[in-house]
Amino acid sequence: MARKKDKSDVFFQVPKEKIKTSIGDIELPILYYDVNLTLVFYFVKPEKANEVLKNTDLEAIRFYNGKSLIALALFEYKDTTVGIYNEVGLAIGVKEKNKNASSPTLQLLKLLLKTNPENIPIGFYVAHLPVTTKEANVAGREIWGYPKFVTDIPLQFDLENSQLYGSVKDPETKKSIFELQGNLKGFIAIPAFDLITYTYLENKLIRTIINVSGNFRFSFNKSFRLTNIDSEHPMAKTIQILGLENQPSYAVMYSTNWQSRLNKGTVVLESKYFSNPVLSEVKKQKANV
Repeated sequence: MARKKDKSDVFFQVPKEKIKTSIGDIELPILYYDVNLTLVFYFVKPEKANEVLKNTDLEAIRFYNGKSLIALALFEYKDTTVGIYNEVGLAIGVKEKNKNASSPTLQLLKLLLKTNPENIPIGFYVAHLPVTTKEANVAGREIWGYPKFVTDIPLQFDLENSQLYGSVKDPETKKSIFELQGNLKGFIAIPAFDLITYTYLENKLIRTIINVSGNFRFSFNKSFRLTNIDSEHPMAKTIQILGLENQPSYAVMYSTNWQSRLNKGTVVLESKYFSNPVLSEVKKQKANV
């Protein structure tokens, strides 16, 4: 594994911009100096992914097997410019509906090789992004439109025994939105790749490039399953719509030297019909109670 870059490294020496939020100014890009990260990937039927993407300007990309890619990211942020916190992201591999994105596998390879991410026509739509601090929640929601909420996120990176455990709690009921655990053995080293996310800030579709440094340990790994889904939270509903409950993972990668720059996003378009179908359905159910 490559060594972590020092804070004085040129990777972190980039122009800064202050953005006003309801809790004060946030300096962009946000810098992440010391992070443990695990990415768990699943394949699902495209119609399930597109059900979550309904009423967006995005559609799920299809891979060689005719299925769509789902990523579950578990972050343990140990040193950043916005504090120490945990975060979990549930995201869908997508393209913009009005753009072509031939050979998604090739596009992912370009990300791995850090080949002009600005020109790569795919990314990940972030469906849910729970965090453990108010500061991270406000910054993500107000600057990028990341669908964050504050809750308990127990994470255990037990590398000595090659085990990972993660969970997200319902912020209201304290019940489990999901639990996840698996085996981290049999991994090969690959370089960390830049990330591209899609979010909505009100009705504006935002595309954000996250520059990354470090290495991953990668494995085709079926040991990670989402279990104990005991909540009515929208994130639990999305997991069920996608059919992820108890489904074996396709691949897993983890890093203990992941570092990044979360840049200011770019407005792609103003949507005429965006609404979050999962949240809308939950609101409808509550109104009928």
